[in-house]
Amino acid sequence: MDDKLKTRFNISVTVILFLIGLNWFFQLPISLYPTISKPSIQLSFYYDQDVHSFYQEWGNKIERSLRDMDGATEVDGTYKNGQVKYVIQFDWYIKPEIAKKEAARFGAMYQAQLPKHLPSYKVAYYDPTSESYLAIKANKYEVDQLAKILQQTLEPQLKAIKGVSRTMIAGGSTEMVNIQINPFALIENNVKLQDVLSALRQYRYDEAVGVLESSSEGKVNIRLTQGISNLADIRAVPITANPGKPLLLAEVAEIQLIKEQGNRLFQYDDISVVVIGVWPEPDANQYWLAKQVKEVIEVTAGPLGDVFSLNDPQEFVDAAILNIVVSLFVGMFSAAFVVLVVYRRFSTSLLIVITMPITLSISIIAMQVLGVGINILSLGAMGISIGMVVDNAIVIIDRITHSQNKALTSEKEIIEAVRSVKPSLISSTLTSIIVFLPLVFSAPMISAILRDMALVIVSILCVSLFISLYFLPAIFLAFAKKRHFSPKKPSVRFEQVMSQFLSNKTLKTWVLVLVIFYILYVLMRIPTLIEREVIAQPKAEIVDIFMPFTASGLSNSDKLAALAPIKSALRDELGQHIKYIYSDIRDEYAYLTVHLVSYRNFDAFYGSLKHVLSAFGEDVTYSPWITGALKIEDHPDLTLYFNHDNEHINRDLLKKSYQWVKDRPSTYRSDVTPRLFKNNELELNLRNNLVDRLLVGQNYNSEIADLTEYLKFTASPFTLYKIKLDEGFFPLKVSISNNKSSVEAILQTPVQFAGKNVFLQDVTTLSAVETAKEFASRDGRAMFRLKIWFDKAVQVDNQKFIAALESMLKTEFDQDVLPMRVENSKTEVEQSLQSLKTTLVFSILMVFIIVLYQFGTMRSALMICTAILFGITGAIHAIYLFDSTLSLNSMLGMLILVGLTVNNSILLLDFFNRNSAQGMVTVLAVIGALRNRFRSLIVTNLTTIVAMLPLAIGYGAGKEILKPLGISITVGLFIATTLTIVVLPILMSFMAPKVSTVFSETRQSNNKVC
Repeated sequence: MDDKLKTRFNISVTVILFLIGLNWFFQLPISLYPTISKPSIQLSFYYDQDVHSFYQEWGNKIERSLRDMDGATEVDGTYKNGQVKYVIQFDWYIKPEIAKKEAARFGAMYQAQLPKHLPSYKVAYYDPTSESYLAIKANKYEVDQLAKILQQTLEPQLKAIKGVSRTMIAGGSTEMVNIQINPFALIENNVKLQDVLSALRQYRYDEAVGVLESSSEGKVNIRLTQGISNLADIRAVPITANPGKPLLLAEVAEIQLIKEQGNRLFQYDDISVVVIGVWPEPDANQYWLAKQVKEVIEVTAGPLGDVFSLNDPQEFVDAAILNIVVSLFVGMFSAAFVVLVVYRRFSTSLLIVITMPITLSISIIAMQVLGVGINILSLGAMGISIGMVVDNAIVIIDRITHSQNKALTSEKEIIEAVRSVKPSLISSTLTSIIVFLPLVFSAPMISAILRDMALVIVSILCVSLFISLYFLPAIFLAFAKKRHFSPKKPSVRFEQVMSQFLSNKTLKTWVLVLVIFYILYVLMRIPTLIEREVIAQPKAEIVDIFMPFTASGLSNSDKLAALAPIKSALRDELGQHIKYIYSDIRDEYAYLTVHLVSYRNFDAFYGSLKHVLSAFGEDVTYSPWITGALKIEDHPDLTLYFNHDNEHINRDLLKKSYQWVKDRPSTYRSDVTPRLFKNNELELNLRNNLVDRLLVGQNYNSEIADLTEYLKFTASPFTLYKIKLDEGFFPLKVSISNNKSSVEAILQTPVQFAGKNVFLQDVTTLSAVETAKEFASRDGRAMFRLKIWFDKAVQVDNQKFIAALESMLKTEFDQDVLPMRVENSKTEVEQSLQSLKTTLVFSILMVFIIVLYQFGTMRSALMICTAILFGITGAIHAIYLFDSTLSLNSMLGMLILVGLTVNNSILLLDFFNRNSAQGMVTVLAVIGALRNRFRSLIVTNLTTIVAMLPLAIGYGAGKEILKPLGISITVGLFIATTLTIVVLPILMSFMAPKVSTVFSETRQSNNKVC
């Protein structure tokens, strides 16, 4: 193939790839972060026992079984009255759907062993930050009517959207089949409560009874239906089968279809609303799913009421990614401006600049093949790579124009000029790839978070090399080959200054000593002063306030009255920061979710919140809530565990510690498990003397069990199961009716006990007690835990902080040794950072081997790798100067600087070797290398600095995510470039390395060109 055909072929291939990549860009999945392959599954069971008795009989066993599942690493159980929720953490790279199936399998196994009348277990993915959450204010209907309409019309549409895991539509009251048993009728007809319940359970609608195995159809599931379709059928359920007329349910109970006050009430700024929640599958395209959900809701629910967005992942992703895209384009235009200013030739600048969009577009093809989507890290990688793309283009253009500075050249000479610089360009690109590629295969957390960024950078580097070596020369040959470039006169002043400096051995020595001292100080001292974290999270625009209700059984109006003072205080004192307040009011507690006007208001609002809420008691807590947060645990600075054998002592220690920690000025946030709030309850106790006398000759255990169940149904309606009627699908609730206007009235409920007709007050007494609402356990062991996050603006000595806490506790509890264990909460963070350090060391070693192979001398390899220290030193100093954190993204900046500084050194030493090969004196060879490489070096690094400056400054939603990365690269590269320009020429003048054999093949052509 002749040169003209090659030129046309290279241009055509590049244009085709550019168009394909541009088209595929709009097909890539969009999210805020890369998908984290570490699933969490929530498994819920329901029970009708006391919390502790259920834990002893079932909970402990269930937790240990779940912990033994393949891939399970941790099981946390939270037990409340009637319900337990297990959150099962799985190991890295376990497929979410497999984890869910395993949890469901164990759930089904234990559900089969629990009493059949209990509601079925629930299993779901646990990710509390990715759901689409909307509120609808009814315009045409009451809230409960609107909720029912949406459940019938909207919910099926939402469930049909690809990627939806589960949905919720709730609000207002709910309808139920209410069966109120008349206790006097039971006694009159000599019927026990157990007879009524047994009859109802026999008529449970649609119950699985087994599997039929046939020779023709195989295994077929069988379900039993009893034919109940309306209230009349329920009223006709026979209670007894006595000869003659059977006793029907209607004769001992009143059966009605009634509306029940919902156990959750939702308000948007004091207006009752219906809430819609949609949770995605872990691997779903969350951006497009959230968009589809909004569209379906607007079409179906929009005409019925006003729609308010409470949590919209699409909106946050849009804002965060828009900021990165803006930063990317600002970087590209800034790079173009820098190139134009330095080169002062529009045509040359245009050739360099067009490589950026072409390279980025073609890299989209690699992203599609590698399964990398559009997210804040992959887009950040594009911004980071701009300088590297420009650098490769500058090297090629400089080499070609340098050839043409002497005379008009032929196509063959231009190709030869490109070929001469090809080894060093491949070497510099290969070293950068070696730096980033190990990230893909590093520790699971590192790989999961940074994999996309590493793959994008590697892809862009490879595409950039192709564009520089094949497309740019082709364009140059096609459009610019006839142009004459007048030679540039070297700066005499520059040569004089550099010559004097490099000839002064004392001055060079002092400069080296000062640089070495600076590097040692930064590397040994500053890292101990920098805060560590996994990855920076964006500032929250939402703050959750948690308030427990001290009394049980409050009406909705009572709950609203209890919340009103807090809402009023928030609006009076912090109203300028508040957009609206969303209330999620439940049986025992409420969440006030405060949505801020902007993330910019967060610091002022959160800093004042402690003072505002201090007037409402210690049980009112608060924490930031981040939409679309990275699914990595927000590790606290300290974690305390209390492990006394006595639960009450552990709770007291936890409570005192929490109160003390919460009041410290250095405390940013604190969290307790289990929650410490309590219920004020009435406890029924048997009158043992009377009961023992009545039960003489009776089955003691059976009678006591019957009485206990009778008391349960007297206290409140109890759901037996759900039943399908013509009117719909309803819970069926049973209670023993009586005048319940007071406790005394409840105690006057009649009961048949041991063959005698008595009142409850005859066999029981009442006493007021306080009981804990929650009980927590981890892997089958009771857990009492306090997590503490410190304010990053305050320097806290952990040991002194713990010592002060222990001193307070010893005074309160009069104990020399506290049953308290302090856990290093940053273990995973430190392990991840250590893994990244290992990756960094491995990358440096691989770079050294490649450079040693390419240049052939130890001195050359050492000189080149010395620049790595400059990059790491600059990054660490930058992080410290701008009060950033040592995290995965800031350490990634160090890796990037390794690649950039090595590239600078390789190309600088390459020119030095070429000059030395021509017999130049060492000082002149160094000056010549600087003169030839200085412009491209400054343009390249200035381009990278300008491109990363928007990330370093940070603006918009999600700015904190990549800010540490921007700081470490921007400031670190400036420091590293300065040190490289000053120190590397000194080392070259001292060491005078021998000419590398890798360039021997091109020396003859170099002698002509250079």
